[in-house]
Amino acid sequence: AVIGSSITNNAAGTINGAAIVLAASGLTTLGGSFNANNVGPISITSAGVTQTAGTLTGGSLGLHGTGTFTLNESNAIGTLSANITGPLTFRNAGALVVGLAGSPPFNGISSGGSPVSLTAAGNLTVSGPISSGALTLAADGGSVIINSTLSVPSLTTSGVNFASNTAISTGAVAILNTGSATI
Repeated sequence: AVIGSSITNNAAGTINGAAIVLAASGLTTLGGSFNANNVGPISITSAGVTQTAGTLTGGSLGLHGTGTFTLNESNAIGTLSANITGPLTFRNAGALVVGLAGSPPFNGISSGGSPVSLTAAGNLTVSGPISSGALTLAADGGSVIINSTLSVPSLTTSGVNFASNTAISTGAVAILNTGSATI
């Protein structure tokens, strides 16, 4: 566990551990890599996260706090959750599931009405509820699979499949760059 008023990791190498916990009352800046043995959990509680380089590698990532959470590098996370107040941008180098993750555990994403943008290089599966401002879901080379409730003012996505019991509360849905959509 790393705890402080703010955390800055500018290491060129990788910080390894079975489970990684970062807790800061201020901004967390990630300039190096964190690897939770490829399958372990990573939890970050902070007043926002800025990822300038490096990757997060683990079975799950839980984000908590207030601020802007920008994780735009080629991360390798299996399951993502976020209980935050502020915008979230997250990019994953493989398939990604939105679901139960973090410490304390949280299911899905809640951003306090701020926008959320998720990009996966593979399938992007929404298994936990998402409550946010404008929501963008992109699955580069895969499909967006929605199996849970979305409460968003607008949804932009591509190649989407909605489960038969999916509840979507939104003002507008835009499905882009797809040959088909199953709703």
